[in-house]
Amino acid sequence: MNASRPFPFVPRLTAAVALLGLGLHAAESTPASDAPGGRVGGEFRVEFRDEAGRLANVLTGSGATLRTGGEVLLETVRLLSLDPAGRTNFIVQGARCSFRANEKRAQSAEPLRLVSGDGRLELTGRGFAWWQTNNLILVSNDVQTTVRHRRDPGQPPLRVSAARLEARLDSNQVEFIDRVQVRDPQMDLDCDRLRVRQGAGDVPDDIRATGNVRIVLHRDGSRVRAGEARYRLTEEGEWIELSGQPEWTDGARLARAERFLFDRQANRLQALGRARIRLPRSPAGLFATLPPAAATNQAAQAELLAESIRLGLPATNAPFQELLAETNVQIRLPDQAFTARAARASFTPPDLIRLEGEPSWSWRDWSGSGERFEVRTNGAFVVEGRARLRFPLAGLPPAAGGSNATATAAARWTNVFVEVTCDRIASAGQTARFTGHVEARCERDQEVLGTLTAGELEVHYGERVESVRASGGVEARQSARNARTGSRVERRLRAAEAIARLDEGLRLRSVEASGGVQGWQTEWRPGAPAPIVSEVRCRELRLQPTAAADDLERLVATGDVQVMHGPRMAWGARAEYTGADGLLRLTGSPVALSPEGRLLGADELRWNTRTGRVGGRGRFRTWWQDVPVDTNAVRRLIESDRQPSSVPTTRP
Repeated sequence: MNASRPFPFVPRLTAAVALLGLGLHAAESTPASDAPGGRVGGEFRVEFRDEAGRLANVLTGSGATLRTGGEVLLETVRLLSLDPAGRTNFIVQGARCSFRANEKRAQSAEPLRLVSGDGRLELTGRGFAWWQTNNLILVSNDVQTTVRHRRDPGQPPLRVSAARLEARLDSNQVEFIDRVQVRDPQMDLDCDRLRVRQGAGDVPDDIRATGNVRIVLHRDGSRVRAGEARYRLTEEGEWIELSGQPEWTDGARLARAERFLFDRQANRLQALGRARIRLPRSPAGLFATLPPAAATNQAAQAELLAESIRLGLPATNAPFQELLAETNVQIRLPDQAFTARAARASFTPPDLIRLEGEPSWSWRDWSGSGERFEVRTNGAFVVEGRARLRFPLAGLPPAAGGSNATATAAARWTNVFVEVTCDRIASAGQTARFTGHVEARCERDQEVLGTLTAGELEVHYGERVESVRASGGVEARQSARNARTGSRVERRLRAAEAIARLDEGLRLRSVEASGGVQGWQTEWRPGAPAPIVSEVRCRELRLQPTAAADDLERLVATGDVQVMHGPRMAWGARAEYTGADGLLRLTGSPVALSPEGRLLGADELRWNTRTGRVGGRGRFRTWWQDVPVDTNAVRRLIESDRQPSSVPTTRP
């Protein structure tokens, strides 16, 4: 179908049939016979001229019969229409045509044929009627219309067939009725009725197909079904509107809505009102973590739902060139139990999908939200503005061939979830970065197991989460839990930066902290009247939990180390703690302070945190007293070590 002038035969058709009726009227008025009835043999000729006196139309025929009541019957009739230059515009031929003057009606039950002067247009039918009172024309049977291309006559022509044709000349409108078929190099159209209205410049500006509309686009083999299809030509462009539960499909993709609006010039389709599009999911999925579906899995589809969806159609059966969905947007991957919601969604070639307007999404046990969500088909994604991500601590399902330890860990941590909120989340490759006011919490059911705040959080993962790095005002807290000693322990850590590494079983393997490190432990021992608070301060800290990750196995602190355990304190350049024996070793000019006294000057200070006993290795000095320790006097006590003392020293 010609993009700029679909159905170009309409002006000629309406004019031709109208002139045929007027010609019959004129033939009835010719002086063939003065009798009230009779037959006149031979040919007749009636000429019509325009206002300038130029010959415009010539009506010829043979065998005129005048009947009682003012009816004239012509055995044959031929109408020739000329343009102002005298060239043939079209020719209409018919047989056994009659005109009733009192009814102002012309009709024939015989075949009718119309041919344009250049041979591009041909219309045939059987049986026609014309009413002069309202300029209504009916062609009652076997309507066939052929339009050949002007520029390339070798191209297949446009063909329109129908059971009947109705033309309303006053409104420049032609309607094909019943079993309508349009065959064009660009498309095929089938419907119950096809109405064409002529606009300015002899160009149809309104074409409407109604009733069981079926369209096949030859470009990509796609198909359209609708209750009604309408073509409109406006100053803004050319539009095709589909309504009545329209549906478009190319086999792999499917679109439905209350209404479709197609912009022919921009090659853009809009689905309006409860729009739904189904298309094959990219083999990479929306996220790299989503395993690709098998090639034969028919369920591997993506569904897009919204009140409005705009598509930039490709030249061939290829991915959409653009996509914009607005209002109540949903994206579904049924085979992956994935759902995303947003106020607006867009696709930018070659691989960027953007969700805006408080988007949220869920995939199995994973969920997330933010103000804007961008994802690429290679799995990289960004969430910005009040970003939130919630996922099971077990992480992703183990990949094919994954270790048994990871699979076992996934089962063990099934009910444990991590939720992170921040300003921005970015994931690419095997790294996810959380930035800006990061807050994370780990919980089992409704129980909070731990929390973390930081300026930035970086997670590295492969088959599983491998390491987590936090920086910028890091503060972590482990909720109170039972230790292997029978005590109940709560821990906190504060630092400029901290790195945690996990083993295959997703257990904490080590923690490294640096920059103004502060660590606290509160221990509730069975039968003890009050909890014991321990604190360590240093520049750098490394700790290693036990294999079961339920207690501390080893801790190493370096750089201006300060340790406080209940009423006891110690200082040094380096401290090492072992959980097996509860022994703390300090080196680098260590000092210990307790309610009983102080110890300093040793090569190594040994402090048993379980018994409270303090000892030293090498030459050292001690002071013992029976008064409680004054923690505000720590500085004075250390300074006093530099002056001669009258307190006797002892050696173990």
